[in-house]
Order: sequence, then structure tokens, then C-alpha cells
Amino acid sequence: MLSRLYIFALALLILACARRGEEGVCFIPHEIGTIEIYQRPDNSLRVGIDVQTNPGKDVYVTYWEKCDSRLECNDKKYYSDLSSADTLHHLVLVVLKPATTYEFQVVVQDELCKTLSSTYEFTTNLLSPWVPYFPKPDSMKQVSFSGYVAFQARKDQGYLLMIDDTGELVWYQKAPMNVKVSKYTWKNTFLSILSDDTLRFSSGNHIAEVGLDGNVLFEVEKGEGAFNKTVHHEIDFDENGNIMSLTYEQEVVDLSSVGGGKQDIVRGDGILIYDPVKNEKVWEWSVFDVFSPLDYANILNERGDWLHANALVKDTLGNYLISFRNCSQIWKIDGVTGALIWRLGRGSEDLFLPEDFLFNGQHNIHFDTEGYLVILDNGNRHAQPGVRNANPDYPARSKPVSRMLTLHIDEETRKVDVVGEVVFPEVYMTESQGSAGRISDELVLFNSSTKNILSFVNSKGEALGSLLLEYPSYRAQYIPDLNHSKAYVNKFIEE
Repeated sequence: MLSRLYIFALALLILACARRGEEGVCFIPHEIGTIEIYQRPDNSLRVGIDVQTNPGKDVYVTYWEKCDSRLECNDKKYYSDLSSADTLHHLVLVVLKPATTYEFQVVVQDELCKTLSSTYEFTTNLLSPWVPYFPKPDSMKQVSFSGYVAFQARKDQGYLLMIDDTGELVWYQKAPMNVKVSKYTWKNTFLSILSDDTLRFSSGNHIAEVGLDGNVLFEVEKGEGAFNKTVHHEIDFDENGNIMSLTYEQEVVDLSSVGGGKQDIVRGDGILIYDPVKNEKVWEWSVFDVFSPLDYANILNERGDWLHANALVKDTLGNYLISFRNCSQIWKIDGVTGALIWRLGRGSEDLFLPEDFLFNGQHNIHFDTEGYLVILDNGNRHAQPGVRNANPDYPARSKPVSRMLTLHIDEETRKVDVVGEVVFPEVYMTESQGSAGRISDELVLFNSSTKNILSFVNSKGEALGSLLLEYPSYRAQYIPDLNHSKAYVNKFIEE
């Protein structure tokens, strides 16, 4: 005898099949009420669409460029977020180009089938003249990639910015303060360190998360609950949704034995893992826990900024890698005990790296899609006249240059293999800050913060295209896909 649950499930399946046709479209359409299109007054590259439906329906919008509106356009489809179980749905369309006509359809669905509206269109406004981005025409004509590049404009009231592979601005967000550091996260949001610009370097007392629609999802200021430290240089979500960042730590240290005072203030660095939902510290660490300033040869000159951490990344085992600029080293820290596991770089014998590949003043350490460690070697200290470049395919260099190193670390043998090296043109060298990362096997994105240039180079370091920025950007980030809430689009096709 069939169970009641089985009979009920079978009845639902029969009903669903009866109500929908190809690709889940309803035979009897859902009712779609008023559709209102409006330009968002706060942003030239956002369009709002309000849709009325019967109760209990989900709504999203699919949109695309109308190809007769531009000399060049793509046939890619974009999707809004999903508005669930409501009668008045407020949707925001993002990643739009200025002065461009788009076509769109509203999609209304429930658990059984979906209904598509007629095709409508809208035209975006011209880009607001105060948005700080002015690319040169044809500066990207030799560059091609799928996805986007995000960066910042570091000014008193900063901007988050995103371009496509033509160099055209497709998204921006104005901030009330200086955007010191930002990261496009796995949550499809931007997480930023902000400052009123009274703080130096890439530090701030304010953290904010903003969605692609411009809504502020979270913000906290130093002194509010458990968030009681100045953060700097790094901001991201870990796999649990906790915020991880670098912090400033300081202690009073007796440096009289090395020529200092008996009560010198030494300023170092730490790690903060912070739960934004509970406003709680999850885990914290200080460099003072594992290393004494007395054991650092240059402590008298660097006591106001000892070691200078500038990047933080978490590995798949839950441990942390920190980049220290002043000593040109990367440290691995146990994510549970806080113990120092190893140091990589100049003056350390924990891991072996050939002399030609030792880095100096490095930034932007991260893991690539293959799991290799990628480093921007700023090259601001060691490249002297006559020193040959490590890669034999390049001639000996007479001036310092920046380069990207890709490393495979074998912790059992304590050996480091150099998987790749890309040397950037001398004119783009960034003495500090900056970032470098691979877009594809033959395309690398290099952000020269001190030159205010985004450069796209091939695997040999030859420039294919570059964009001069009006304001410096601490980093630039390649985003392969915005992952912008598209799971529901194939809901009925996949069944």
C-alpha cells in the first residue's frame, strides 16, 4: 500500500508537470501587476525595478544589452537578486554601462513553475562627472578576459570601482570616508576598511560591508563592543563569515640593553578574527606572543612600526600566513595555538628559497586557484645595478623592478619551488603597496599603487594594456564571476 506521503509527493509532481512546459514555464501564467522602472538617484549605473505580484511569489529580472544601441556589445545575460514571497518586489539592476540601452524581462515563479513578462527596455544615464575614473580610449584593445577588476579610489570621500575587460566602468560606490582597503568577498559583497584619513598607511577604525545594490549590510566603528582595535592593510571574510584583519598591537619594552630606553613603546601587529553578527572576538594573536623585539636587529629604528604587516591569508588547514614588509618575510601561524610554524624570506633558514628569488618589501600574498602562494615582490631594496634577474629569459636589470612570484612550498622537505615569475616593466614599479595576480595563464593584473596604474601584462611581463588612475588604489582584484544570485534561474531546468 502506498504511503500517504508518497501519494502526496506524486500528486505534487503530477500537478507540477501539468502546470509547466518547456524550461519550467507555466501553462497558466502567474499574474504580473505594475512594473515600474526608475533610475537610482544616487548612482548612474544602477536601475531600480518595482514589480507587483500576488502573495507568495518569487521575482527576479534578467537583462542584457540591446545590441543596436552600441557599436560593440555582448550577448551576456545578467540577473538581479531574488525577491522572495512578497507582493511588492524592489529589485536593483547592477553592473551596467553608462548611456546604454538594455532589454529585460521580469520572471515570477513559485515552487511549481515560472512566468516571463514581455520584453521591456531602459537606457542608463551618462556617468556622473565626479566619479574619479577616466580611461584613455583603446587602452585595453589588446586585453581580453571574462570577468571584472575591482579597485579603489583613495581620497577623502573614496570610491569602490569595477571595470570590465574593455576598461569601461560598470559599477561604483561612493563612500563617506577614505577607502583604505577593500575586498570583494565570497558573499558577493565588498568589505572595506575606512578612515577619516587621520590615520596613516592602510589603517582605519571603521569597517563596512556593502552589497552590489549599494545597501550597507554591516558597519562597525572602533569602540563598539568587541571591536576595540585599529585594523589595517587586510580585510576579508573567513569560511565561517567571520571578519579577519590585521591589527596594531603595542607594548612597553625595556630596550636599554640594545641602546634604547627602559620603557620604549614598540608598535607591532596582530590578527583579529571577529564575528560581526554576535559582535564578539573569535580569536586574536599578537606578534609579541612569538617574537621578542630584543631579537630584532633594527628594532631601534623600527620601534614605531616594527615589522609592518601588510597581508593576511588563511590556508585550507586553518593556519594564517602574514606578510611582513620591513623584514621581507612571510610567517605561518598556527590558527589554534598561535605558535610560529615557519618563516620564509630573508634572514630565515626555516624554508629554503634560492637567493635569486628572495623577495623584498613584498605585498599582497594570496593563494591562487592551484593552491600556490603568490607574492608581489615590490623589489624596493635588493635590485642593485649589475644584479641579474632570476629568470634567464630576461636580460640583466640595472634598476629595481617589481615582479610576481608563484611558489610551491613543500613543508616536509622545507623546500620552496618557484613555479612562476613575471617581471613587470621598470616604469610600473611600485616601491610600496600594490598587488599582482593571474587572470589566466597568459594574462596578469598588476596594480602599481605608487604610479597610479593598472597594468595588464602577459607571462613575459610585456604590457598589453594599462589604465592610468586619477587616485591611487591599494590593491586591484580580479573577479572571475560575480556569482550574482543565479541559482534560482535554472531551478526548473535542473529538475
